[in-house]
Amino acid sequence: MRKVLAFALWLSVAGCGSEPSGLAADVAGTYSLATVDGSPPPFVYIEAPGYQDVILGGLITLSPDGTFTDATNLRTTRDAVMVEKSVILRGTWELEGFVVVFTPDPRVGRGRPYTMSFREGRLTLVEAGVTSIFERAIAVH
Repeated sequence: MRKVLAFALWLSVAGCGSEPSGLAADVAGTYSLATVDGSPPPFVYIEAPGYQDVILGGLITLSPDGTFTDATNLRTTRDAVMVEKSVILRGTWELEGFVVVFTPDPRVGRGRPYTMSFREGRLTLVEAGVTSIFERAIAVH
């Protein structure tokens, strides 16, 4: 009986790493921007007289090989002139516990490292007081 209890204790301690087994494989997939501060896009994130920036949507793809693409669709308005564009970041990602760490490749675009939490098939980005939720659209294995 003691051997069984000792093995059970060892097993429970051995399984207490920072990342649950297989979670990185479960994170890989495509995520679509579902909400920004609780509302679906479009979302006005900067507005002043003659000046407005709107998030129209976003898509994040986390590949099983540890690379990512993060595309955000924006509409900018400057003195009544509207322009729609996509901002695309590419680089590598890794999982630290339940946090996805994104490291953009400086050769592919501008961007600094950033993180999102992963829970229940959702990625959550909190930046500059704004919370963006990305929901899994497609799982990739």
